Amino acid sequence: MIFDNIQNSVDFGYIFKDIPEGNSIINSKSSEKFPDLSQAFSRESKQNVADSKNRDLTDPPLVKFKTLKIKKSRIMKDYFGKDLKKHLETYNEESVNLLNQEDDLNFLIFEDFNTTGILGEVNQLRQERNNGERNCWYSFVWYLGNVGKGLSGEDGGSEGEGRQVFSYISKIRSFYFLTIRKDDPENKLLMGLSFLRPHEIAGKTYESIGRWGVIGKSDNKNDICLPLSYKADASQNLVDNSKIIDFVEKELSLERGWKIGTSIIVPFYDPEIITQEKLIADTIDQYKVPILLGKLRVQINEIELNKDNIKTYIAENISSVKNYKSSQIINFLDFVEDSSKIKPENIINVKTNINERSISTENFDEETLQNCRKKFDEGEILKFNIPFSVTEKIKDRNSSKKFETKKTFFNLTIKKTLSGELGHEELIRYNLPISGERVLDNKDVYCFREISDPVASKFVKIFEGANHKKIYNTTDKVSEHYKEGSYYNTILLIKKSSEMIYKLLLDSSSEVDFTIASDFFNWKSDINEKKDEDDEGQDGTDVVDIDSEDEDDDKTVIPFRVSQINNENLNGIKLASKPIKEEDKKYLKYPYKCELKLAYVTEKGNAFNQYSDEDFNLSNNNIFSFKREGDITVTSQSENIVTLEIGSSNFNYQITGFEKLGEEDLKFKLRIIGDK
Repeated sequence: MIFDNIQNSVDFGYIFKDIPEGNSIINSKSSEKFPDLSQAFSRESKQNVADSKNRDLTDPPLVKFKTLKIKKSRIMKDYFGKDLKKHLETYNEESVNLLNQEDDLNFLIFEDFNTTGILGEVNQLRQERNNGERNCWYSFVWYLGNVGKGLSGEDGGSEGEGRQVFSYISKIRSFYFLTIRKDDPENKLLMGLSFLRPHEIAGKTYESIGRWGVIGKSDNKNDICLPLSYKADASQNLVDNSKIIDFVEKELSLERGWKIGTSIIVPFYDPEIITQEKLIADTIDQYKVPILLGKLRVQINEIELNKDNIKTYIAENISSVKNYKSSQIINFLDFVEDSSKIKPENIINVKTNINERSISTENFDEETLQNCRKKFDEGEILKFNIPFSVTEKIKDRNSSKKFETKKTFFNLTIKKTLSGELGHEELIRYNLPISGERVLDNKDVYCFREISDPVASKFVKIFEGANHKKIYNTTDKVSEHYKEGSYYNTILLIKKSSEMIYKLLLDSSSEVDFTIASDFFNWKSDINEKKDEDDEGQDGTDVVDIDSEDEDDDKTVIPFRVSQINNENLNGIKLASKPIKEEDKKYLKYPYKCELKLAYVTEKGNAFNQYSDEDFNLSNNNIFSFKREGDITVTSQSENIVTLEIGSSNFNYQITGFEKLGEEDLKFKLRIIGDK
């Protein structure tokens, strides 16, 4: 049979490296960074395509998604599933039977075109190629973590973890890829990756990542897993496996042919996570701007979205996208399209300096500002150029300088909506949307922030988390690349810029105060409350568990809780009493002396230990507003700490003034530090 002839032509299968005794066992748990797999898959698949765009071509990258059901095939049993069983059953025994399945096989396939393929020497396990460029093959196949990912501002990714999403949507935690590279267009390479967790078999511990391919030699003569190759290549220790590649392409109806690019194959994808409807909705929600501007084309089964039809498709086929009405998205795209036509001489230059965190009237001359306000009120589009500087560390040991200051910029375009209409905001870094920074969403404006300059894009990229949904105030990578203390104000400037420009453009009669509202102390249920996780106290102090309703055995009753405020006009925290059972009231110990500590959430590490007064300082009354009602006294207030004395249950306390909060923006901890 053809199957037997093919499989006997070469020894291939899964290879998991064992971990020598005494070596550290690391489980990255990166799946926890992608809670919404459908959205993460949509974002990461397109981001990788944008990163590998062939810049020699004028046509934009095209990515084609398709779902495929094969009635009868041994592609899993005899090929893709080979040598995976014993490793997979340590992770999920229920999935092991899928490896032997021959009927009704589900595949999710996406193929990109007008890209470069995965460049790099496949037998060199290092980050730099012989020509000095980044070894993308090494980053994709071998490296897990931010060092392996490019630091160019024109790359989307930063952590090097996004490709794992392709395995997370597979019931066997595996995916495979076929690539034709720009610098080797007459060869095809086929390989697979499986992301499990560190596991033990027969007393031997194995790494979490397995690679499907053939055993070969690295350029250092070590045994490694190499891809199946369409033709032999002695320079990379590759042998001819063209029969297997031909079989896989035919069996899965791949469109690759000899077109440069990469095809990703996901077996046994979860159809409850990935559907055509979700792929379309996520694509429009996240990538509508790059598609509209002609930087990306996306085809999902038979439906293509491109710059010429995206607005029409939304209007004719979709009533809403996520939480937005279709008309809201179409109007926003009209705004983006119009803003792209603004001539350079009509762009308004904002005067700003290095480390300046705010944009105020001082950044404009009076005539310019009044003219901007007039145009904004009349519904005209305004485009601002916002310059800033970054101080990069120089890593060349032969250099006499330790730092280099570089000037850069980003653009912000804004327009007032028609009366009664809800607006929308997008922040795009290079071609990557950062959807968690839609600060002015659903207000009466359209806003588009575009960070395209490579210096600015690289800077912002360092502050993004693995899922690229938010820009953090700091990450553990920042100090490696920028001068300590030089970046706090700059990143806040970028994060808060749309809110500050919007506030400036409102005239005195209609100006919205983001720290003070008419119903300033609103304790109604329409305020969204988000409770923090437990934090353990230090130095013998008791900790208020701000989530738990349970009391300790000794009847220590905690009669109040802290919660987060995140509604349209108020952003901060509130402290208020909570109901106490009648039989527990005798255990109350008023007055309570408490310490409230705040910090911005960081991607890694202890947020409170990483607090800096560059983040915020509660003593700044120009930024923060405080509301105190009833039987509560503030005894001290500075930096990120407030000490309070609560005399009875008849009290309310509120701090507002933080930038609009996302899901993970502000962390808080309340401790009882003494009682009378």
